[in-house]
Formats: sequence, C-alpha cells, structure tokens
Amino acid sequence: MKIKRDLFKVHRGQMDEKGQKLEPEQQTVQHIYQGTTPLSVSTPGILREGVQGNIPLEIVAHATAAEVARSVSATCGQCKNFNRSAWIKMLSVADNPGSSAAERHGVNQIRAEILMRMPEPEKHVGADGEYDVNHTLHSMGMCFPLREYYKEKDGKDPGIMAVFSESSCPLEICTPDKPFGLYQPKDLDAEKIGATNYDRVMVTAAGGTPAK
Repeated sequence: MKIKRDLFKVHRGQMDEKGQKLEPEQQTVQHIYQGTTPLSVSTPGILREGVQGNIPLEIVAHATAAEVARSVSATCGQCKNFNRSAWIKMLSVADNPGSSAAERHGVNQIRAEILMRMPEPEKHVGADGEYDVNHTLHSMGMCFPLREYYKEKDGKDPGIMAVFSESSCPLEICTPDKPFGLYQPKDLDAEKIGATNYDRVMVTAAGGTPAK
C-alpha cells in the first residue's frame, strides 16, 4: 500500500438527536488515509498471482474533536518519558539472528502491529514509495512510567512497553485532574507545539479558522 495523503477532516455544526448544536469538543473528526494498493487476480490452473495495477484505497477512522485534540497535543514523541535510546539498545539485541526465538517473535509481532496501524505514513516511506515498517520500528521509544502504571494496576510486570512517537497516553490513564495522563512536555518547544495543535483542532471544530 502507498499512502499519498494523511489528513483530518473536522465536521462543524453537527446537531444532537434533539436538534441542538453539539459543543465544539463533541464534533466529529475523521482521520483519513488515502492511497493506492495493488490489485491482484488469480489465473485458473496456474498457482501464481499477477499484479494487474493499483486501485484507490481510503481508510477512515472517527473520533470526537476533544479526543483528537488531546491526542495531537500530547504525543509520546514530545514527552520527556519517551526513551528512544533505551528502545534502540533493546532492539539491537532482540532483532538479530543471535537472539532467542522468543525475542525475534516479539519484535515481529510489533512489526505486524505497525503494518495494521501504519502510524504517520508520510514520515515512514521507503525509496520504493511503500510504507517502511523498519523505519517506523526504529522511531519508537520506551515509556517506563507507563510500564510502572500497568505493573501496579495488574500486579505483574507487563514487560517492555514501547510506544509510537505520535501516540498518546491510553484513555484509561487520563483523568479530570490529569487529562493528558502521564504526558509531560520534554521542553518549552514541545509545550508550545502541543498548545498550538490543541487550539487548531478546537478552533476549527467551533467553526473558526486556526491561526497559522
């Protein structure tokens, strides 16, 4: 699959079942992936498939403006808990022919999840124009506070807790007192980026035009 566009579409002015206009944070946001995928056909009597060209493909996910604003303003890559160096160190040991079968299987499971989610497709494109799984794999990082959270919650060590740079804390961690969960901006630039991204989503959902 080749990703050509990764965009958000905010629906404004939506009404509830009583005909009342929804609040900005309740407006629907579509996360849209647009691209192409190969079209293959099987030839009867011949045990092979032939690629006949590409067809358009669009994948759409829905969320509320509040959910999207939270996720884009408190991303793991901008958090001081995001530890890429520890992840790369672990990966260099686990993802090589000399590692155990269990370690290699674990890394391949992460590759499979990457293929399912295809995070930040425009940032992880290979020379052939296809989505580059290994590039995404090496852009991830560990989150030790998240690991400790689940260790305390479940009473057992969850093991390695790796996250995508564009991910955000799970909703179960977020509370009214801590709406962004474990997120802590790594510096002032990260704090400004987060605030700007949040405002862009909410201003758009309210019917305004976000500042450039």
